[in-house]
Amino acid sequence: MSEQVNVKVGQVWRDNDPRQQTTVRLLTVKEIVGGRATCEVTIPGQKTKRTKVRLDRFRPTQTGYRLEKDVEAAPSTS
Repeated sequence: MSEQVNVKVGQVWRDNDPRQQTTVRLLTVKEIVGGRATCEVTIPGQKTKRTKVRLDRFRPTQTGYRLEKDVEAAPSTS
């Protein structure tokens, strides 16, 4: 079984699909509900769209995604 990745709202993930070698496909996590992340998909030169992705696909395998940009930790209020 693969390790569980901590997917968070605001993270940006890059598609690892080898068919996407010439196209950068980025997913920005907008919401996480019931084991799925609602993501905004950005492909240069194309219209942005939304899709839902199972959380277990967020791992750096050929059919998954790799973390491109993590979210910043919230500043402490102490």
